[in-house]
Amino acid sequence: MHWSHLSKEQWEILFYSSLNNDYLSKTAKLVGISIVSAFYNRHKLMYVLNELINKKQLSKKIALDETYLTYQAKGFVNQNRRGISKDKIGIACAIDEAGNYVVHTADRGRPTSSTLIDIFKNSICPGSIVISDSQRSYHQLMDALNIKWIKIPSGEKSKDGYTLEMVNRLHDRIKAFFRGKRNVMTHYLQGYLALFQYSELHTMMIGSKMFQDEFMKINNILSGIRNKDICRRCMSVDFSFIS
Repeated sequence: MHWSHLSKEQWEILFYSSLNNDYLSKTAKLVGISIVSAFYNRHKLMYVLNELINKKQLSKKIALDETYLTYQAKGFVNQNRRGISKDKIGIACAIDEAGNYVVHTADRGRPTSSTLIDIFKNSICPGSIVISDSQRSYHQLMDALNIKWIKIPSGEKSKDGYTLEMVNRLHDRIKAFFRGKRNVMTHYLQGYLALFQYSELHTMMIGSKMFQDEFMKINNILSGIRNKDICRRCMSVDFSFIS
């Protein structure tokens, strides 16, 4: 909120509108600010939310799989290549039977083993069971985690009663969240994933005590990001994605 020139009430409205996945123009109108100001302040909010998510450890039965958004850059022409190519941006997803989950941006094309290890090395409890498909990069991940792995064969939907239904439903919710968003830079993808996850975890109404408590928790997190930092990052990354 520092030097934002917005009141506490305006920040509450911006927070609520962002969690509601409103278009930026609607958020700007509700708060009473310009679209540019709404853009910067929403990204500062998402930057802080990203510090709060993906901290839980997943346990027991865990389904792991990726979903993809179509890559798009300036002057980019979609070649409609078959399969998963560099035209796609991967989102690594893991969800346990209690509904806790981790979602994180991965690589263009299929995620590498090193990327998956970085994402999940501190997120999966020892003794858990991980269910996934037979993607090659999972072999090194499972060796690093040293846990039981249920590998569903290529072309099959289940093995010994284990399926990927939990994580597939999570993929559907992520795609629904991004539906209608266009030309969002890849640099900001993790911020939007944080907004998605936080809004799912905190279905609240403005004015409620729960909302006020969460707002104060977020406001007490120190953040060094500034408007010019967002602008510089925006100028340095010339890529975007569409769902």
